[in-house]
Amino acid sequence: MHRQCEGRADELQVWWLLLAAAHRRRRADGESPLCGRRGRYRVNGIDAGLDNSLEAAMLELLRERAEGKTICPSEAARAVSDEWRPLMGRTRSAAQRLVGRGVIDIVQKGEVVDLSTARGPIRLRLKE
Repeated sequence: MHRQCEGRADELQVWWLLLAAAHRRRRADGESPLCGRRGRYRVNGIDAGLDNSLEAAMLELLRERAEGKTICPSEAARAVSDEWRPLMGRTRSAAQRLVGRGVIDIVQKGEVVDLSTARGPIRLRLKE
């Protein structure tokens, strides 16, 4: 692994491995791993395809920005769907999962905040 990448797992690989594990579990239980008309994975009843797409979009947008720069969560929702407004709750949840994994920070006015107590607009940035 390249030294600059040490200590930071490739988040896209992580979610892909989680999806593959869910697929294997469902197959072992005799269930179809695909659910719904679009064939998206569901883990514990949640559309993992959409949630992982939101996480991946956040990470991609953040990596395209200069170091220390932020994105609005709605940018990730817009990257995933033209109907982005209904996705904002799930987008904030996806951001919280990335915070829990130590990948990003949620900020307001340049200060790191806890999403559960934050009121008003938030921004996302890669953890420094």
